[in-house]
Amino acid sequence: MPEEYFLTLVGPRVAPATRPGASGLPLEDGHTLPFVVDRGWVGPAGTYIEQWSIRDGERILYRHPARYIEVRGFQSVRRFSDTVRVPVRLEPGIYDIIFVVEDYRMGSFAVEAGPLAEHAEAPPAAEPAAAPPAAATVPKPAPAAPPAPKPAAVAVAAPAAPAAAYTGEDPAAVRKRVYDEELAKGSDPRVAEARSKSAEIKAKKAMAAAATQAPAPPPAAAPAPSPPPAAPEPALSTPAAAAPAVPAASGEDPAAVRKRVFDEELAKGSDPRVAEARAKSAEIKAKRAASAPPAPAAPAAAGPAAPPAASPAPSASSAAPAAADPLLPDAPPGGGGMTAADAASVRAMVLQEEVDRGTAPPVAEALAKAAEIRVQRGVWWRPDW
Repeated sequence: MPEEYFLTLVGPRVAPATRPGASGLPLEDGHTLPFVVDRGWVGPAGTYIEQWSIRDGERILYRHPARYIEVRGFQSVRRFSDTVRVPVRLEPGIYDIIFVVEDYRMGSFAVEAGPLAEHAEAPPAAEPAAAPPAAATVPKPAPAAPPAPKPAAVAVAAPAAPAAAYTGEDPAAVRKRVYDEELAKGSDPRVAEARSKSAEIKAKKAMAAAATQAPAPPPAAAPAPSPPPAAPEPALSTPAAAAPAVPAASGEDPAAVRKRVFDEELAKGSDPRVAEARAKSAEIKAKRAASAPPAPAAPAAAGPAAPPAASPAPSASSAAPAAADPLLPDAPPGGGGMTAADAASVRAMVLQEEVDRGTAPPVAEALAKAAEIRVQRGVWWRPDW
């Protein structure tokens, strides 16, 4: 496949094999039940080798055998589906399904794994429709109503069990923080929204639990007068703890950081939405780092200067293996790619070729940019990086 050609993933979804109308990975006793992975592809017409896998972060939990797919072009969507009947060991949670075409990462989406009952609620609704003919059996379900209060009692006891302690953070602030963190990880916006909402609910419950326990502390009101002399000590410890929480400012403009991270993510083959989310997160962190240094500067100078000096050393050592990871063994320095000037000429050539073929301007520009990145990297870069 020419390096400047990229396919677009359209409408991917996962559903139980027995419930095509549901969605998600069905689980039973810690293993998956038969499920179907359906997706569509749009791109330059041709035959390609496609493979997909289920991942938890960078850990591959299942890799489906590679197969040939035939794409018809940009004007029509060609759909494909695979049925997996082999049980896969998974825990309930959110996982990523990654699609690789011709050894290039072409797309991904998040899917939730859980018991089959959670993925198929429509079928039980069809059974009551058959019940009306037996009128005599209607009185029998009535006694079944009393057991309902028992689960309610269990639900009441559950809130008393949460072990999470209230940290004092506002639930709305918790929701916004979790949402930003999930976008920074590359999670789907819908998944990020669900997790942030769950975090907000937990924070509200913890705050309510703390409020109910508030009457108990009245006897502790007596020690309140004693803290005044100790007040200056926590004041000194607070800035010291705040200093390491803020990343050191690199001096790079936040807008430049955002553009750089966005280009790097596109070069890795990340989805444009994921690349945009990670670039936005990097820009926010750069802005915080730029605004934070003035306050912690004084405590850092008065406090132990040795720890800051020691921290750059590990970062430099960790940067070395990270920089070497993208290159294949025995690669020349820099990967053997073209210079920026030569890569720019390749970009102009590919852009002109695509325009002459009648490709849409946004698509032509994307293909030209991809070609420029590939030739700048060189042939020694790992294809899946």
